[in-house]
Amino acid sequence: MLKGQIKGINNSWAVRWYAAAFLVNKLTLYPNKTLIYNIGFDGTGVHSGSVNVFSNALTNKTNHSKKNNY
Repeated sequence: MLKGQIKGINNSWAVRWYAAAFLVNKLTLYPNKTLIYNIGFDGTGVHSGSVNVFSNALTNKTNHSKKNNY
């Protein structure tokens, strides 16, 4: 995908994000439960309709992680 990004075949911020993090030896973390509720597809917007594909239940638990010493 990165080669396609460079050639202009695709245009994705995610490709650039991951490549930038990789090149400077950074890690990215993503919670295993959603911490946000997406209200952008409720049908009130100008450029999108009403869809349920992004609907999900929010977690009500605090996310505690163990610290790893690498």
